[in-house]
Amino acid sequence: MADNHTHHAILVLGMHRSGTSAVTRVINLLGADLGGDLLPPAEDNALGFWEHRGIVKIHEELLDALGSSWHSVQPLPAGWLSTTAAITARGKLIDTLREFSNAPLWAVKDPRLCRLLPLWLLVLDDLNVRAHAVFVVRHPDEVGQSLLTRDGIPLAHTRLLWLQHLVEAEAASRDFSRVVISYDDLLRDWRGCVQRMGSELLLQWPVSISEARSSVEQFLNPGERHHKLGGKNDTPLPELAQQAFQSFIAKANGGEGWDRVRKVSEIYSVSAGIFLDEIGILEDRIRAAEEQWRLAAQRVLESEATLSGAKAEWGHTADLLRESEAKQQHATEQWHATVEMVQTAEASLKYAQEQWEHTAGLLRESEAKQQHATEQWHATVELFQATEASLKYAQEQWGITAETARTTNDQLGQTREQLTKSEESLRDMASERQLAVAQLGELEASHEVALARVQQLERRLRWVLCGGIVVVLLVAVTAFCFRAI
Repeated sequence: MADNHTHHAILVLGMHRSGTSAVTRVINLLGADLGGDLLPPAEDNALGFWEHRGIVKIHEELLDALGSSWHSVQPLPAGWLSTTAAITARGKLIDTLREFSNAPLWAVKDPRLCRLLPLWLLVLDDLNVRAHAVFVVRHPDEVGQSLLTRDGIPLAHTRLLWLQHLVEAEAASRDFSRVVISYDDLLRDWRGCVQRMGSELLLQWPVSISEARSSVEQFLNPGERHHKLGGKNDTPLPELAQQAFQSFIAKANGGEGWDRVRKVSEIYSVSAGIFLDEIGILEDRIRAAEEQWRLAAQRVLESEATLSGAKAEWGHTADLLRESEAKQQHATEQWHATVEMVQTAEASLKYAQEQWEHTAGLLRESEAKQQHATEQWHATVELFQATEASLKYAQEQWGITAETARTTNDQLGQTREQLTKSEESLRDMASERQLAVAQLGELEASHEVALARVQQLERRLRWVLCGGIVVVLLVAVTAFCFRAI
């Protein structure tokens, strides 16, 4: 190459949905650097956009600052290159493109380049990079059908956008090398397209066609072409759009030079002034409506955020409520368990009261029996004292009545019989005593003092019984003696 530039940039130019992504990827597979921060594939472009994220962002910010957008058909404001927004974008692009400082050949693709190409020529001149343009052309109605499906843009609007993108890009690229590639030709004969790009742009690809063949053929997939003309419902293009399309296709096929394309561009530039002002008014209204819609959408998003916060708060409250219900359920279960324990305790207390009353009854009965035994004991003591007095008196009379006793043998026999009966009575009394002992044994556990007293009473009762026997004998002897006397 007979120039002093050591770095070359390929600017891929074309309307949205024209096949610029496919051409850019093929150029990339031939060795042109695209940078590291690329937009990811999407549902409407599964093979990838191959656009630098940072550059696209700068383009969108600049168009927005100029009051335009990618789908606006109005020309950019007069003197826009001197605006603060353009100067700022120029500095950002220079900083971003330093990423390619070590790349001899790199490429940029973004359909917005068609509108912003004058700014890019200044940027590349600042960086001492030589520019090359690759125009990618596809039938405007195929582009229109694709955009109608993706964005809902009417076909007439898309035709005008298509024409404006190519005309503005053609007018801004007349001072450097350029080539036209048809999307149909790329899918049909990519090798011929690549050879013609290299030849007309005076570029040598870092990766040869033979080396890139497998990767390119694996990438290019005609099945990803979702819209193709040829049906009965196809409508003819407006005359100016038809002339522009035929001019670019003729150039892509190696026919007429750029003069025909330039002539169509000049006709469009003259004609556009007739209707673009009115379209501009309509676009201003559309932008106002879009702004209102954006504000409404923002309010909706804010409302959704508020609703999400309320839902989160409600969820937290619901969690607290469920936790409270769980605690309440646990407390209820504990309360029921406590009630059951109280009922059990009451039943036990009632049973203990019944046992206490029964024991108290037994104790009162024992005390009554003890009182009776005490009274019997006092009576026995008195009887014993009387018996002792009588015994003393009998002893005094014993000597007197000794002989009388001999004479009372017969009576003594009778007395023996009576004594036998007395013994039987005593045995009955012993049985009753055993019964009393058994009753006292039942009371022993509840009243040890009563048991001790009863045992003492038993011992005394034995003495009383013995004394009784003696008394009976003494009484009999005494009676016998008194009769003898």
